[in-house]
Amino acid sequence: MKKLLIGLAILGIGLSGIYIAGTGTSKTGAPSTPGSVSKSGTGTHPFNQPHTGQLTAKQETPASRPALNRESTQVNNIKPKGAYYFTSTEEYENVSAYGPLPGHLQQVALRKLSWDDKGNLIVEPKIKDLIESLLTGSRVEGKDTAIARITEYMTMTLPEPAASQALAILENYLEYKYELPDYRTLAPAPEGREETISYYGQLLDQRKQFRREKLGDEVAHALFGDEELYDDYSLTRISVMTDPTLTDEEKEALIIQSENTLPEAKRQQVSHKREERKLKKKIADLKSAGGNEEEIYRLRVNFYGKGAAERMRYAESSSPEWRQRVALFNQERQQIEQQTDISEEQKAELINEIKNSSFSKKEQIKMAVQNIRSLAKQ
Repeated sequence: MKKLLIGLAILGIGLSGIYIAGTGTSKTGAPSTPGSVSKSGTGTHPFNQPHTGQLTAKQETPASRPALNRESTQVNNIKPKGAYYFTSTEEYENVSAYGPLPGHLQQVALRKLSWDDKGNLIVEPKIKDLIESLLTGSRVEGKDTAIARITEYMTMTLPEPAASQALAILENYLEYKYELPDYRTLAPAPEGREETISYYGQLLDQRKQFRREKLGDEVAHALFGDEELYDDYSLTRISVMTDPTLTDEEKEALIIQSENTLPEAKRQQVSHKREERKLKKKIADLKSAGGNEEEIYRLRVNFYGKGAAERMRYAESSSPEWRQRVALFNQERQQIEQQTDISEEQKAELINEIKNSSFSKKEQIKMAVQNIRSLAKQ
């Protein structure tokens, strides 16, 4: 069960933004039903309530929810016409009414939004990426300015009607985001493997419904569709991997079947990771048996290519001569570290001099890799 809960935590985004509320009260005052979405925010704290699978929207007062200021899209009091794509953040900052971006955003590539030949917005996940990226600036310049930047950017870079369509999505997205329940207040999941998986599956389904209520079916699918497919796959994979009634072969077959529901690029990615996990397990078994260096090398060549396999073999090689050189260096390093008549800076300088005179840059990388792997085994 512990492994299952760790696996559920790995879902990350897949389980973020949702929490369990118990028996609350709807706007009409009637008890809310499991699976419903309530905006009232009434009721006791979810930690103190029974599991119902109910999703409750996070509350924002009118004063705390940033308004979408359409007037803020003007730059130097002149509203841009047509559309433009900034080739750099510096170019954007030079014309933005809000000046330089916060430091952490200055090296971020601004998303290029798209429209069709009639000027209509093409709704893609990069719209969400742009909004979320610029919203991180609210920690530095406040929510109002961050939202005004998004509004400005959409208006400057999109023609009509795409600009108005993007602003409408922004307004709905902000309402969705600020009413989205907080995953940090998740109530404890029920005990039992099947109950826990069912519990989180219900939460993911409810969040899908919440998105569609706020954004509409088409926009929600365009912005979150691929992400939701991966969430479903992740939960299915955890369910399969923790099923004690399945053999390893049955588990792999079911996981491959689930992988086929993913978009092709993501399917290839997760398939590659699955095959890599199998390879690493096989190599670990061969190492435990001993004397299988050539077989390990062959397996790596087939999977990673000759260059990567050569680098791995070099990093792992440990001849008696190599071990003696490393042991001598460690002995000299310890002697320097034990000296009390020199400063820490002088010690570091002496150790670095010995390292450079004893090992090439390539050998130093090899030694560092072996040290890391040794520590990881402890």
